[in-house]
Amino acid sequence: MGTTVLIQISINDLQDMLQNAIKSGVNEALQSKQVMVARTKISRQEVATMLNVSPDYVYQLTSNKEIPFHKPGKAVIFYREEIEEYISKKK
Repeated sequence: MGTTVLIQISINDLQDMLQNAIKSGVNEALQSKQVMVARTKISRQEVATMLNVSPDYVYQLTSNKEIPFHKPGKAVIFYREEIEEYISKKK
């Protein structure tokens, strides 16, 4: 069977331990969330829908470098998070 061990600590020490455990847990959760929230690629059509404009106008925005995009080679890539940030800054 298991062994029971009793430890006596002050309330202040218990509060410190709990606060440190909570901070540590929150930090770990935030870090794992950042890892899990990878950038999501979206199409020009999806960008157009988010902006309520035509896909041709999205092309114009990229040509004028008015909207965040990436161009590794010939492909134009949009990330949802960057477009959402762009939209929130425009408001």
